[in-house]
Amino acid sequence: MLTHLSPQRAELIAAALFAYAALFIVEGIGLSMQKEWAEWLTLIATVSFIPFEVVEVIRRQTPVRWAVVAVNVAIALYLLARRLKKRRPAISGLAGPFSIR
Repeated sequence: MLTHLSPQRAELIAAALFAYAALFIVEGIGLSMQKEWAEWLTLIATVSFIPFEVVEVIRRQTPVRWAVVAVNVAIALYLLARRLKKRRPAISGLAGPFSIR
């Protein structure tokens, strides 16, 4: 299959793979530095695959494909809930260095 690709198609695939790797390197560095933007980037990257998985389910429905969609949606919801939970102060109305935790 890969040997039958045109040079233009192979370059496009190589560029997409390079961008994908760069995304995960930036994401990994950001997460290791405990940056908030990296958590949002992880959520966006996770959610970005769901439409492609739904297309695959529409093309051919199998239990495995449905499971993949369900697991990725669950992971995305978990990441969103975790990210939003971090934004709330420990006690309503209090925030900053003097909040009670």
